[in-house]
Amino acid sequence: MNIGERIENILEIVQDCLEHERQENGLLENVKDIITVYNNEYGVDTPGIWIVQHPVTADSDDNLSQELTLKSTIEFVCIEYDPDPETAEKLARNLAEKVAISIKKNYRRLQYEKFNDRIIHNVKFNSLLPVGEINVENKREKIPVTGLILEFLFDVDWENYC
Repeated sequence: MNIGERIENILEIVQDCLEHERQENGLLENVKDIITVYNNEYGVDTPGIWIVQHPVTADSDDNLSQELTLKSTIEFVCIEYDPDPETAEKLARNLAEKVAISIKKNYRRLQYEKFNDRIIHNVKFNSLLPVGEINVENKREKIPVTGLILEFLFDVDWENYC
């Protein structure tokens, strides 16, 4: 598979991990919205998770040898509304933790179920951005958000798949 197909596979696996935990008694059962497009024009229902792709880069200083390990960096912007901004910040951080656990708990099994292949070799923690904010349509105040950035490692075989 080429890089574009692998990136799409990773996004599907990530979405499946989150959707799996949105079921009753799942870690994310109260999440109302998962946004998967960069330019969202429809707003977000909270609690919500906005998936934002970052550049795909080499995991190390490898050259273009036959097999190259790449990392697809994905940010999960976690949004939870509460009239009290301090409470909203805590809820957003808690949601980010649940997202990380949901990914780690499910990615291995779900990728085999869906693709019968080990596409994602590892998931690395990059950073947690504990306090950010977004404007929400029809609300005067800004809503606190937390960003969780994870790196999904995968291999590309240049000679056979490009």
